[in-house]
Amino acid sequence: MKTLILVLLVAAADTSPRRRMIDPVRCLAVAELDTGGRPYSVDFSPDGRFLVTSGEEASVRVWSVPLRRIERTLELGRGRAFQTQYFPDGKSLAIGVLNHRVSIVDAATGTERASFDQAIGYLQTFAISPDGKRIAVARHDRTCRVFDVATKAEAFSLIGHGSQVYSVAFSPDGKTIATGGLDRTVRLWSADAGRELACLTGHRQYVYSLAFSPDGRFLVTGGLDGSARVWELPEGRERFVLDGHARGVWAVAITTNSRWIATGGQDGTIRFWNASTGREVRKIDAHHNGVWSLSFSPDGARLASVGRDSKVRLWGEPPSPIRVPHKPGWLGVFVRSEEGGRVIVVEIEKGSPAEAASVAKGDVVFRVNGRAVRTAEDLNEIVARLREGEEAVLGIRREDREREIRVLLGAK
Repeated sequence: MKTLILVLLVAAADTSPRRRMIDPVRCLAVAELDTGGRPYSVDFSPDGRFLVTSGEEASVRVWSVPLRRIERTLELGRGRAFQTQYFPDGKSLAIGVLNHRVSIVDAATGTERASFDQAIGYLQTFAISPDGKRIAVARHDRTCRVFDVATKAEAFSLIGHGSQVYSVAFSPDGKTIATGGLDRTVRLWSADAGRELACLTGHRQYVYSLAFSPDGRFLVTGGLDGSARVWELPEGRERFVLDGHARGVWAVAITTNSRWIATGGQDGTIRFWNASTGREVRKIDAHHNGVWSLSFSPDGARLASVGRDSKVRLWGEPPSPIRVPHKPGWLGVFVRSEEGGRVIVVEIEKGSPAEAASVAKGDVVFRVNGRAVRTAEDLNEIVARLREGEEAVLGIRREDREREIRVLLGAK
């Protein structure tokens, strides 16, 4: 029998529960979701398994992040769902329906649990408290109203902005609410009674987006003046001005370790900034005509973006290849693990058993000798137990068709 010298390289499993925090320098587009519509909003579920998008349609799409496909579509019946956000327990969604109501629905079934309708009036955006008990609704009438989710009663109104309120967020400890408005100010309020704590000035145009850092030490605001600003808390002192976007900053997000700030702009770029120094570390030409929304996954390894080009993209680091020691039974392929248990053939060695058996680049290996394959490590472990001359029956998915390919293994 002819002896073949074969090498198998596999990629570290992307489905590991301990993925590395996103590195802006190495960040790439790792997936694009075909929404079939025009989404405005994106949000990760608290466990990171799902992504919810909404926009011009009267529906909300819930995506499986691992499988990168629509898990379910929640129909609203009427109105455009301009914003959707998960409750902290992941069991419910709040859906902002253009201009007039917020619906709270079951995240799995779409069944409506509550609706804040005529009591709200013309709304701009909303935010959910960290304990899920209250919802703050920013309005066109210069106020932000805070409601009790269980009773639907209004707890209090935040009154002080000189014009429409465009952005709102709760601090991680739930004690502070931040609002930004057309009057170019950012205001901090006590979340227990709605008392104004501070008025932050500096933006030259209206404040469209804001986010608290997960550690609660700073607030980031994005304005239509093209700048994002970092404010120290609780004092509200301006720490940095993040200048770089050619036009307005529509979205801001912060990694779970509070190290990196991401901003999305009307210029179509996503920019990463060092939260400690205010230095820009990366610019990505992400979308045509602007970035509407940004959301980091709970583990900080992925960033989801929605653009005015109707695209939803996932950003993160590509899997890092690792070399496996030579052992008998090699196929002679390079494979990459993807989220959701997809193991993809990315390269085939010349003269290898895989090439001889017509394994092709792009094939998804989902089974070997009857055993399921969900990660590159699974494939390596199964094949490494086989020896020269043994047969491996590969379950292959190619162009949405499943087939079996029999490979007579070689050895070093």
